[in-house]
Amino acid sequence: MTTFLLVRHGETADNHNQVFQGHGGGPLNEVGLAQAKRVGERLATVHLDAIYASDLTRAAETAQAIADHHSIAVAIDPLLREVDVGAWQGKRREVLEAEFSEEWAAWRRGEDIRRGGGETYAEAGARAHKLAADIARPELEHVVVLVSHAGTLRALATHLVGAPLDAFAPVRNTAVSCVEWRGEGLARLAFWNDTNHLADPLSLLRPR
Repeated sequence: MTTFLLVRHGETADNHNQVFQGHGGGPLNEVGLAQAKRVGERLATVHLDAIYASDLTRAAETAQAIADHHSIAVAIDPLLREVDVGAWQGKRREVLEAEFSEEWAAWRRGEDIRRGGGETYAEAGARAHKLAADIARPELEHVVVLVSHAGTLRALATHLVGAPLDAFAPVRNTAVSCVEWRGEGLARLAFWNDTNHLADPLSLLRPR
């Protein structure tokens, strides 16, 4: 059985400012670095066989905070990138509502559209699932961390577990989710969106 630990990256300035990042976005901000440190500490005593991360900086930085507690090099793979949001990238909600009103309304209704000419959740999930299937070792007790992004992790979960996208709540920064995978059609969602390592939010508050 392969146990996939799905981890979202820590907070960035764009997350804080509610900007859609897509394939762009910058590094972790101060809060994000603290979150990454916390999730690294949480997984420090867990046996890990591999750590994979999106090639976007925010995910790679979070993965390294986990790898710092293990003798494992982070494997960077663009298949774990965030869902491509095309022309939505770098824009805030109010701008999108004005400039892409029909697309915005369709997305808010739950339609799996190519936002801004980018890709669908289904397409992003399929590419991430290709990586997961390639590295899975169902015949072994194998634990793999995949550090990725909110949209991609939800989309990947639909492929691994076989549930619809709306079955998975939006993923919080550095949340850990766990899927036990024994092969196609043989997976169990152990838990989703767990942020117990951030249980003391006061230490993450920004100064005035």
